[in-house]
Amino acid sequence: MVVSKSSERIERADSSTVVPAADPLTDVVAAQSDPMVAEPAGLTQRLERHRARVAADWCGADLFRDRPPIGAADINLMSNDYLALAGHPAVVDAQVAALRRGGAGVMMSAIFQTDHDPDRAFEARMASLWQTETAILCQSGWAANIGLLQCISSKDSPVYIDKMAHASLWTGIVGARARPVPFPHNDVDALAASIRKSGPGVILVDTVYSMLGDRCPLREVVEIAERYGCQVVADESHALGVCGPGGAGLVAECGLGSRVAFRTASLSKAFCGRAGIIGCSRRLAEFFPVTAWSAIFSSSVLPCDVAGLDATLNLVLAGDRRRAALAVAARRLWDGLTGLGYPVGDLAPSHILAVRAGAEPRLVALRRAFESRGVFGAPFCPPATSAEHTALRLSLHSALSEEHCARILRVAGEVRDELNFS
Repeated sequence: MVVSKSSERIERADSSTVVPAADPLTDVVAAQSDPMVAEPAGLTQRLERHRARVAADWCGADLFRDRPPIGAADINLMSNDYLALAGHPAVVDAQVAALRRGGAGVMMSAIFQTDHDPDRAFEARMASLWQTETAILCQSGWAANIGLLQCISSKDSPVYIDKMAHASLWTGIVGARARPVPFPHNDVDALAASIRKSGPGVILVDTVYSMLGDRCPLREVVEIAERYGCQVVADESHALGVCGPGGAGLVAECGLGSRVAFRTASLSKAFCGRAGIIGCSRRLAEFFPVTAWSAIFSSSVLPCDVAGLDATLNLVLAGDRRRAALAVAARRLWDGLTGLGYPVGDLAPSHILAVRAGAEPRLVALRRAFESRGVFGAPFCPPATSAEHTALRLSLHSALSEEHCARILRVAGEVRDELNFS
């Protein structure tokens, strides 16, 4: 018999039975008996305000973690896997093959990569899809937006940003020390007036907005940019894979590829990966890795993730049937929810439907009512929304059948009657 130092794991020479070892972290934690450092006073105040919010507005439980596990029979509308590609055998096989071939790769900043790394081939394929000179693979959509704005904006220069644009774009403005000039959501007249007042700059928009699922009036934005000497950054995170030929996005669908200076996207939506992408000029691609802090001071995307993204791109390009199925589900649910009196938007059906709830206690009740019936949406509240305009976001996907849609609408009808919701 062999006994380990901690006497927790016992192996017998005459038996294959092994008593599971204790977590090795236990001994390490036990050895660290020093008391924790006191909290800064400012942090203590913020934590107490958060606890008060949980008690009052969240009905005493964590809005995000206090939920039952999602079962096989439940309908998950929390994920942004719009084409239902997560776990596709071709993607998994590509990732496994890459891991077996080279493990996790070399842990280093992207600044040290060469033209021979697998990132370059994927970037070339994405540039071909977007019809841009080249593309830059980043660690995330957040890193892409922050890094891009650091490169293209200068101190105190005006950056015009839609008030509903993603937080990464707002953070990028701060990081670049530029001057944010927000304009009301999708209000092109207000945008033009702001540019006339503050002068040429960069215009930031999402092509499909992640909160409400509505589209940017992209053609009008581009025309304003050209009229006043501005450049457009179009975040395609929620349009890539879903809109346009081959899933190229809304810029391509509108035929504006040559008129939009920069495109970005998170690859954690329809591409189901962990990365971001920028479509840009070769000149910027040379400048970006030695200038953008998000590229310099963060490790590069793992080779297995690049392999998975490359395999996913094949599926996205061949995904017309999936896109068509998604459009059918979006139409069914938009029509049905609108008919039930739910405020899910006044525009065309989208693969993102936001059931607007009002204040946070109402959102908690709405979320729990849907989940108790096996339909899981994503609750959105401050800082993603204002305090009085929370929503339960339903992210649709191409695997939703007619039966799934009927069940979702049946649940929505029951919830409406239970909560007097309309």
